[in-house]
Amino acid sequence: MVRKEKITLSVGEVCVILSACVESGVTTLKFGDLHVEFGGKPTSTEPALSPVTEITEENHKASTAKAVEADELTLMDERIALLQLENPLLAEELIRSGELEEDANG
Repeated sequence: MVRKEKITLSVGEVCVILSACVESGVTTLKFGDLHVEFGGKPTSTEPALSPVTEITEENHKASTAKAVEADELTLMDERIALLQLENPLLAEELIRSGELEEDANG
């Protein structure tokens, strides 16, 4: 009959053992319930993360242009709102005449 003794290792001791295995080229370590493979592909039951989209100069320019356009529209909306508060008659006149929209596009 084989008698199994329970061995307790500290975290530091486990780290030393794992480091020594890596340095000496060990590919697989099995000890009781512990099973470690070095240098292999990870085996996971979790789904792989989606790949990160490569940022190219073209993608960056398109993204920046969209952001600038959105900022300009937001700024124009804020200016119109401020003008309507400060001088509602002028704002109404500019909107009716179309001058306010021309300023936003120009």
